[in-house]
Amino acid sequence: MALHFKVIADFSLSNGRPSLVGLSLHSTKAACTQWPVPCSLTRFANNMRIFPTLKEAHSYISYIMGRYPQCPVPFPVLDKGQPELFKELTK
Repeated sequence: MALHFKVIADFSLSNGRPSLVGLSLHSTKAACTQWPVPCSLTRFANNMRIFPTLKEAHSYISYIMGRYPQCPVPFPVLDKGQPELFKELTK
């Protein structure tokens, strides 16, 4: 099975409006998703989406950060040990 990239976006309600509170990026072998998938019922919204390439995952992260520019969430990176697994992507 091919390696894919999972983006998880965490939101909470702030003054009655959704606010981005966290973003994370992980590698996975799970199947890709076309639409965001809810993955928690304990927060306002916590959804994930799985992409076939790192470039598409970064594009989605940029889109989410552009939709919520007032939220000071840093751009997520893969675990510090994971970049060695993707040397062909950094060339």
